[in-house]
Parts: sequence; structure tokens; C-alpha cells
Amino acid sequence: MYQREPHSDAAAIFGWRKLLRSLGGDKRELQKLAGMFLEESPRLLAALRAALTRHDLGAIEHTAHRLKGSAAYFMADRTFAAAARLEAVARSGDCRGAEAACAELEEEVRRLVRALAAFDPRPERPVRVPLAQH
Repeated sequence: MYQREPHSDAAAIFGWRKLLRSLGGDKRELQKLAGMFLEESPRLLAALRAALTRHDLGAIEHTAHRLKGSAAYFMADRTFAAAARLEAVARSGDCRGAEAACAELEEEVRRLVRALAAFDPRPERPVRVPLAQH
């Protein structure tokens, strides 16, 4: 089916079976989508961290919104909720709350990345997600 079997808890992290059904069972399309998120998420997390360092709440809100959209597509409820919380905190203007909400979102994105890595057709490819810099 895939280069590697999905993590045993992948279904708890995102709705891969339902997503696969919505793609007409096209495993290559699921692999392509997973690969795109694996490529994009490190850049988004780095942008999020940079915006947090600059106290740029507009950029934090925008980046959290993008991650929320990706999480919704993958039916990754915990990632979606963490992104929604960060988006709301940024919208409220609370820089202090943004730090904790950002750390939570980073952790949820890492969990999603680990789950999606099982669907990447390139098994030798390292999964890189920036570590939180606190």
C-alpha cells in the first residue's frame, strides 16, 4: 500500500482513511498531498516562530490560519484546534498568550508530520520540523 505502514495511531492524528476515500482511493494522490505538507510545514513553522519573535500578530494570525486550513483538509482535529487557538490569540492582540499557543501548535504539527511521513513515497527522506526555540 505505502512504502511504510502508517503509524498505528495515524488514524487518531488525522482522518487518512476518510481522506483516501474522498480521493477515490487514489493512494498516489494521498502521498502527493502528504509530501506537500511535509515540504511546507517546516517553512510555515519557521515563519510562525519568526513572527512570534517580532511580535507580529498579523503574521502569526495569517500563518496559523494557513496551518488551520491544512489541518482541516487532513481532518487533523487536534492540529486544527491548536491552530484555531493561536489564530484567536493573535487576533485578540495577546503576545504573551501567543507563545504558549504557538508551542502547542508546533507540537501538534510535529505529530501530524510524523503520521503523514508514513505516506511519503520516499522512505529515505528525513522529516524535518524545526524545534521550538523558547
